[in-house]
This record gives sequence, C-alpha cells and structure tokens, in this order.
Amino acid sequence: LVLLSASLVGLDFYNNRLSGTIPTTIGLLTSLRRVVDLDSNFLTGTIPTEFGQLTTLEILWLNNNRLNGTLPSELASMTSLQQLYLNGNARLVGAVADSICRPLLTTLRVDCNAVLCSCCTPSCPFVPPTNQTTLRSLIDLFGPISPDGGLSWGNPASPQHKALAWLSTNSMLSQMTNETKIQRYALATLYYSTNGPQWNHTDGWLSEINHCFWFNFGNQMCNTLGNVAAIVLAENLLSGTIPNELTLLSDSLVFLNLGRNDLGGTFPTGLAAMTGLSWIYLNQASLTGTIPTEIFALTGLRAFWGFDNFLWGTVPTEVGQATNLETLFLGVNLLTGTIPSEIGNLSLLQAFSLFGNQITGTIPTEMGNLVNLDRLFLDDTSLVGPVPPALCTISTLTQFWGDCDEIGCTCCTTCCSGPSDETCA
Repeated sequence: LVLLSASLVGLDFYNNRLSGTIPTTIGLLTSLRRVVDLDSNFLTGTIPTEFGQLTTLEILWLNNNRLNGTLPSELASMTSLQQLYLNGNARLVGAVADSICRPLLTTLRVDCNAVLCSCCTPSCPFVPPTNQTTLRSLIDLFGPISPDGGLSWGNPASPQHKALAWLSTNSMLSQMTNETKIQRYALATLYYSTNGPQWNHTDGWLSEINHCFWFNFGNQMCNTLGNVAAIVLAENLLSGTIPNELTLLSDSLVFLNLGRNDLGGTFPTGLAAMTGLSWIYLNQASLTGTIPTEIFALTGLRAFWGFDNFLWGTVPTEVGQATNLETLFLGVNLLTGTIPSEIGNLSLLQAFSLFGNQITGTIPTEMGNLVNLDRLFLDDTSLVGPVPPALCTISTLTQFWGDCDEIGCTCCTTCCSGPSDETCA
C-alpha cells in the first residue's frame, strides 16, 4: 500500500475479519482523500496518532472494532474530515477535544457511555459545563491511574463522571497541584458514590475551600504535607458503595472509618492496594461477600473492624501475615470454617472477635502465642473444646467470652449459651 501511496485515494476493508493493530504507516498514505473504512473487524490497540497526517481525508470509519485508549488529539489535524465513526469500541474512553469539533465535521459518533463529546451526532446526553481543554487535561492526568481506565467517565450517572464534572468547573483548578486535583477527585467520587447530598453532615464537602477542612467528624483530614491521611464519616447516612478511586489516596491515607452506614456491596478489594492504611473501620456497613485475602498483606495494618456485616466464607489463612495487627473484629457475620492456626502469628493482637458466626472445630493451640491478648469473644459459634491451656494462662487476658459448656471453658470471664442469652447480647 505504501508503494501505491501516490495514487491511493481510498481504503475499504469493511467486514473482512481483520485482526491486530492499525499500522502506524497509515500516516504515509497522504494521498487518501475519500474514505478509510475499517468498520466491523476485530482490530485492537489504540488509534494511531499518524492519522493526523491524512489532512485531505474526508471519511474515517473505525467503528465496531476492539480499539482502546483515548482519542488522539492529532485527529484535529485532519482538517478535511467530514465523517468520523468511532462507536462500537467499548474500550475507547476519554473525551473528544474541542479542536476536533470543526464545522466541516458533520457526523461524529462515539459511545456516549464511555467518551465525553460536545459535538457528536446524535448528541451525547451530557457534557460537563467546562472548557474542553481543561477537561482533557484532567482526563490525561487521571486516565493512567484511574481504577477502571476512565470507562465510567462517559456515563453521566456515574459518580466518576459527576466528580470529574465538578472538579473541572473549580475556579481554583489552575492553581492546584496535580496531587491536589487527584485527592479532590477521589474525595468527590466517594461523595457521589455514597449519596453525598443525603449525608447527615456535609460541611465543606465539594466547596472550593481546602479539602483538608471538609467535614471529618472533628478529625484532621490531612497530614502536615496537605495530603489526605484520615477519612472519618462513620454514622453519617452514607449509602451506596465504596469506590475504588480511594486507591488514588494510597500514598497518604492511614485511617478509614466508614462504619455504621448503609453502604452495601462487597468488601472493596481496592483497599488492599493502599499500602499505608493502618486502621480500617467498616463495621455495621451492610457489606457482603468474602474477606479479601490481600487485605492482610498490608504490613502496617493495626486495626480491622468488620463486625456486624454479611461477610461469608472463611477467615483467610493469610491473616497470619498481618503481624502488626492489634485489633481484629469479625463478629456477627456469616463466616464458616475453622479458626486458622495462623492467627497465632499475631503476637501484637490485643482484641479478637468471631462471635455470632458459624465457626466450627476447636480453638487452635497456636492462640496461646497471643501474649498481648486482652479481649477475646468466641461466643455464639459452633466451636467445641477443649480450650488450649496456654490460652488460659495469658496474663493480659481480661475478657474471654465463650460458650462454656460446648468448649469446656474454665477460664472464660463470661459464659454464654447462644444468641438468646441476654448476658452476652
């Protein structure tokens, strides 16, 4: 084709089951002026920036393939373009730059649920009221680090789209560092994902004041560097799901408390990527699913409160990796299986609860290694005896609740007899 480039005016490969990527050498075919039709194939990869060299081309159809990435700004150099079809590529994301939207371009089609577009035909339902250049700069900043690669931005109803739209209209945006933009975007996504307008307290949220001073139940949100270190929104009428965009705060977030809210959804696996997270409070949050094993790989994890949810499955053996853990509360869930012997690795553990679960088997002898244990709640389970003698000799143990008859406990401080026992309620 390159050898014919001097006389080639069009390419029509419609519905030919072509696969692979579009060659960058397409840009050498500068004589193309009528049409390039690659519609309905199996092409993958990104749209080559070299298309920008085809300044006389009138029609470009790339629809119904498997292309991904964002729309290259070089398409704006195709000054003769009249039709551009990009729809039917589910992994194309981002935004159509203002510079592409020329009067000569009479037909532009994208998947509006993935690509923001102000000049598409038919028109996309909503475009944030902002300068497209500003929007594009935010997309370029967030795209490489966004948990879903930006796929949610094209859906006007998504929390990610709303957060992007809100941030793009901020009058102070040009004065913000990239880190500040990222942090405000992550917080705004949390706000929209958990029905922020219905929160009990929203003081400062989504205002233009420094996000370090947004409502946080009296706790300092930011560290001395001005980065988000603590989010405390317990019992604040949050509903919805915890967005994975919180992982954008992984370099600074240490303390997360969203307990006693009606969040629902599964336990957010993205939290396992937040290497600095030390305190996680997600108790009484209507969470479902299993406990992600990766969460116990957080070397700095000191407290994990997950009680009174709908978590099921077993207590992961990986719990033994969290050697800095001091508090592990998993009571009142739907957990089954046995207590993993690896729990004995947690020599710093001070408080442990599994009450109100369907835990079976015996108490592992390794729990006698928990020399700092102060509180232990194993009542209302299906555990059987005997209680390891070493567990009863831990000098720091001040509270030990159990089903004494079933486990043969002689050192329990409170004996229980099932969920109807008011003593153990």
